[in-house]
Amino acid sequence: MLGVPFPNVKQTIKWLREFVPDSLYSHYHVNKALQLCGQELNKRLKAFLNSTRLVRENYTDVYVEVASEFETVFMTTELMKMAGAAVDNQRIEK
Repeated sequence: MLGVPFPNVKQTIKWLREFVPDSLYSHYHVNKALQLCGQELNKRLKAFLNSTRLVRENYTDVYVEVASEFETVFMTTELMKMAGAAVDNQRIEK
């Protein structure tokens, strides 16, 4: 990212592989870090993405904390793209 190698890459990758993500935030940050380290994504990612509201339902009636809803949509679509899953941008924009 900055053109500087990460320190302790092997230990970092080992820790990321052993960490069990349990939320959108942890899935996003673990998989983004794995991607930056040139590694394959976490094996639990696809199952997690299939369970998310954005994939299963329409995102409508967003009134409270719009910024957090934006962040959720952003992280989910980024993870889907990283995983090679199709992203229906038109449905998300509605």
